[in-house]
Amino acid sequence: ADAYTLPIQLDYGLIKKVVVSQLFKGESGAVEVWHDKKGCSSLKLANPRISGQNGLLKLVNDVDAQIGTALAGNCITLLNWQGALESLQKPTVSADGATLSIPVSRVTAFDREGRQITVDKLQDLLTKVVQPKLADVKLDLNKSRPDIEKTLSGIVPKNYAADMKQTVSTLKFSRAEANDNGIKL
Repeated sequence: ADAYTLPIQLDYGLIKKVVVSQLFKGESGAVEVWHDKKGCSSLKLANPRISGQNGLLKLVNDVDAQIGTALAGNCITLLNWQGALESLQKPTVSADGATLSIPVSRVTAFDREGRQITVDKLQDLLTKVVQPKLADVKLDLNKSRPDIEKTLSGIVPKNYAADMKQTVSTLKFSRAEANDNGIKL
C-alpha cells in the first residue's frame, strides 16, 4: 500500500471544548488552579481564548490572584491582582500517534492595560502552578476518526464506504502545528 499525507485541521472551537472540559470545571467556567493551605492565597483562571501564533497555540485567560499570609488567625493580603495570563504552547503528537498534547513553551502575565507583569513571586507561582495544569490537557486523536469518516463520506462514493472506513482506521497522526484557524495534523 502507498502512504499518503492527508492534512487534517482541528479548529480552535474543538480545542477550546477540550481545554474547558479538562481544566475549567469550576463555577461560571472558572477554575481555581491553586490555593494555599491556610486559605489566604489563591489563583483562578477564567474566560479562555485560543488562537495561533507562529506555529504555537496561544491561550489567554483572565487571571485573579491573591497572595496573602496568615497572621494571628487572620489573612493579611499582600497582593491582589487581576489581569491576563498568556501561554504559548507547542502542539505535539505522541510517538504512537494517538494523543495530541500541548506542552507549555512560555507563560506570561499581563496587567489589565496589557503591560507585562514583572513581579518575581507571581511569575514563579505561575510557572510552578499554572504551567503544569495547562500542559496536562490532552486530546485523544483516535476519537476523531468517526468525524473524519463522516467528512469523507460526503466526498467518497457510497460503493467505496467500506474501503474508506478501512483506510481511516490506518491513519497515523503525526506532526502538529498551530495556524490561524486551528491545529493542523
